[in-house]
Amino acid sequence: MAATINAEFARYVTRDVVGAAAKQFGYYQVILDSSYPTGGEAADFTSLAPYSAVDAVLITGWDSGLSTTALFPEWDESASKFKVFEAGADAGPFDEITAADDLSAMTINVLVIGDE
Repeated sequence: MAATINAEFARYVTRDVVGAAAKQFGYYQVILDSSYPTGGEAADFTSLAPYSAVDAVLITGWDSGLSTTALFPEWDESASKFKVFEAGADAGPFDEITAADDLSAMTINVLVIGDE
């Protein structure tokens, strides 16, 4: 299953870029799924108006929804997925979390920049 993109937080601003198409800037809250798939949760921002293409997805903050586990999201641009890593459960470096973990309490705030 894919992550849920909450468009209610979107704020679109069009800016003309010299010699290029107008860009759209939107601020979204992404809610992860109750069963994390290995390799990350898909998020298709081009399915939202007004984006025809996405140039960048910048993570501006997140809330893991868990008080006992340090989780860190990452945007995988090549796969259009959010990957989530845990810190130190096995005393090693950051590892991707286990498949099927429930991350439905985790929210990620992102700024999306793309073509109109």
